[in-house]
Amino acid sequence: MRWKKGEATIEAMLAAGELLRGSATDEHTAFLLKTAMGYLRTAHRAFDDDDLEQSIANAWESARLAMSYVLARQGLRAAGRDTHVVVLNAARAQYLDKTALEDPTRNLRQRRHDLNYPEAGVVPASLQETQIYLDAVDSLLNKVVELSPHFDIF
Repeated sequence: MRWKKGEATIEAMLAAGELLRGSATDEHTAFLLKTAMGYLRTAHRAFDDDDLEQSIANAWESARLAMSYVLARQGLRAAGRDTHVVVLNAARAQYLDKTALEDPTRNLRQRRHDLNYPEAGVVPASLQETQIYLDAVDSLLNKVVELSPHFDIF
């Protein structure tokens, strides 16, 4: 059964060419989820090593792949120039909580960008903000695993 929440948004994204239909294979979706979990483990190790910028970068990669995993379970994939934004917008439409997860995850994407492509005066990552991002991505991965049986081909 097709996931109903955010259905109109996903249809609009398909019509705009932001999302493309593809095939959903168990091997591909398992690979995306395994890779997302690996990036999150790496993010936690970097945090423990006080390498906060790498922790944030790996946390975002984990989040992005977790959101891509949900799309792949539905036979969809992001297309175009702003694929990071596309996967985030699709997730926001379908399952991201508007309180605990949505804002930290959106901020995580921008913060990762700012740290990877810094301008003069960029503020270094802090332990507190990095922990918030890691908690948000932990929650995201738990949520997509919990919901994944409900995401059928769109």
